[in-house]
Amino acid sequence: MATIVFLQFGHSGLEQLAISLRSYKKNGGELKKVLYTDCQDVPSEIMGLLDEVRPWGNPVRESGHAKFGTSNFGMITREKSEVMRDALNKDKEWILFSDGDILALKPFRSDLEHLLSRWDVLVSCEGETFNPHNYCTGLLGLKYAEHTFFVLDRWVSNHNNMLQQDPSFHDQDAFNDLMHKNSDLEKSICRLANGFAMSGWFYPLFDPQITTRLPFFFHCNYVMGNEAKVKRLSYLSEVIIEKNSTSHISKFKRVLHIVRHNTGTIVRILRETTKAVCNEFKS
Repeated sequence: MATIVFLQFGHSGLEQLAISLRSYKKNGGELKKVLYTDCQDVPSEIMGLLDEVRPWGNPVRESGHAKFGTSNFGMITREKSEVMRDALNKDKEWILFSDGDILALKPFRSDLEHLLSRWDVLVSCEGETFNPHNYCTGLLGLKYAEHTFFVLDRWVSNHNNMLQQDPSFHDQDAFNDLMHKNSDLEKSICRLANGFAMSGWFYPLFDPQITTRLPFFFHCNYVMGNEAKVKRLSYLSEVIIEKNSTSHISKFKRVLHIVRHNTGTIVRILRETTKAVCNEFKS
């Protein structure tokens, strides 16, 4: 059965998860929604948005969450690939693994299934053509197939090896390291473009009230702190998904506002892209 899978340790991210789940409820059709968690008392609001809760042990016993860049974070994120493997074995067909800070902005099932008819593994990314292939393991589409389990096994093994060197290495470090060292394996997976699943670092350039083409997903990463994430997720959910915006500022003025307040970001992107293009020609 096609299933959307979430993993939540502790209670600190539950408010983000609730917003994310509401977006998947609206735009995920009748897809089954499953939460893996160590929480014994999942709030009723979240329970009402789920089809199933599966208990999953927390490798960090002293707290339900871990700070980015710590050994606890490295251990907790190792569980993601194990959860994906467990979900595939239980649900078959295909799964979409989503971090709890991701929004489904519009119906996605048919487009996702089209990609999964051609690829076994889909992974979101933070880089594009002229940037290093920096995969983001916050959103993955996985088909029940032998090759998918092969990729997961390699990922788990590489993560274990990296944790022995540095316990702060997290799941995304391990996945990128694996792909960058194995070009044939990298060619066997599909990298989702930012036009399909948008990375959070695009947010300063992305005004949902004037854009003419929405991505299917938005990842609220590159935001520090639970409160800031909840604020951004809530805003995007209101403007795009619930469509309750009452702003009447003209599109032209909004474009000027974006440019004026994000000049530094725009310049940095142009500089990095130009440099990358030049390097491409040199090579």
